[in-house]
Amino acid sequence: MADIGSGTVGSDEVGPAVLRPDGTLIAGDFPAGPGTCHYAVADGPASLFPNGNVLVMASPVYPTNPPGVFNPPSHFFEFDGTNLTQVADSPNAASFISYQGRMLLLPSGEVLLTAYNQGGDQLLRPNARTNSPIKTPSVPSQDIADVVLYSNGGAPQDAWRPVITTAPSTVVQGNTYSISGTLFNGSSEGAFYGDDAQMSTNYPLVRITNHATGHVFYARTHNHSRMGVEAVGSGEIVTTQFDVPASVELGTSDLVVVVNGIPSLPANTVIATPRPTPTPRPRPTPAPRP
Repeated sequence: MADIGSGTVGSDEVGPAVLRPDGTLIAGDFPAGPGTCHYAVADGPASLFPNGNVLVMASPVYPTNPPGVFNPPSHFFEFDGTNLTQVADSPNAASFISYQGRMLLLPSGEVLLTAYNQGGDQLLRPNARTNSPIKTPSVPSQDIADVVLYSNGGAPQDAWRPVITTAPSTVVQGNTYSISGTLFNGSSEGAFYGDDAQMSTNYPLVRITNHATGHVFYARTHNHSRMGVEAVGSGEIVTTQFDVPASVELGTSDLVVVVNGIPSLPANTVIATPRPTPTPRPRPTPAPRP
């Protein structure tokens, strides 16, 4: 995603481009900032929200003095498929360049942002070949970091949800089971960051919620029958295995599949204890015949 406005120098990537569930991509011009400043995502992060909007971390593009895309401060924008709206910045966004941020789409539907700017003179040490500074922005005297949860409160369309077609009605603590359904890999990778980091969430998670206590447990999933993203409306059946935690609470529970922060409708299941292994009974030794 790049700023392509007149007088800018272009930018790098947040790619592959962020694919929304409706099939549109986040692309196009960024709004102009103060003066002649435009914004771009230069190897920076972006993430879907469950309602299909996209959160983007962007930095200013300066055409001169010096030209380039790696500049603080960073700002945050939300794209709804048509409009790009600036939203609240993280506490230390003024000290960050977009490439210093990462995003992860959580099973809760929130987006976890982490950003880190190394303090001291690390960025100002001379390049070995040119004996000139690698970069000359203002560098903080100490490390600066943000860890922030973003949420827009939006809900997904039902057509975007994974759908469970086959699930066990009873499971036992510590055992492994199969579960099948559609859209288990979602319609997008979830979160993105150029070519230098990966944080895709296009795989199924299994969440178990106990009816009596409301406590939530996650089961490890593995051996997915496929991993590629799917178009909304796909009827292809995907199967995965899940390991029931040994610590999961007993009793009736909701079992859902979560992909990219979007849960399926629940399937009812009962968590049971393992059956004890019967103790072998000793057999009497037959008496010898006379």
